[in-house]
Amino acid sequence: MSRPFVASAREAALRLALARFGNFGRNVFHGPGINNWDFAASKRVALAELQRLEFRAELLNLFNHTQFLSPVSSIADSDFGRIRDTRDPRIVQLSLRFSF
Repeated sequence: MSRPFVASAREAALRLALARFGNFGRNVFHGPGINNWDFAASKRVALAELQRLEFRAELLNLFNHTQFLSPVSSIADSDFGRIRDTRDPRIVQLSLRFSF
């Protein structure tokens, strides 16, 4: 007795296996972690009864750690698996505000 359903199920499974690059699931590659510390400090000074001066300093990526982006994930790319770029280095913003 032949079993056509079993044969067709095997063929379907074989076709699915041939259409894939491997047996990895989705999102199996993880990039490096992020070690980012942002810091802000401000100082308000009263100049007169209704006048104020505020100084503010913001430091983004305070300790200036190198932060790598995710590796190249395209299999067709010759740099597959390599990390090519980094995030921004330390950024310092200073501001002075006069309120009246």
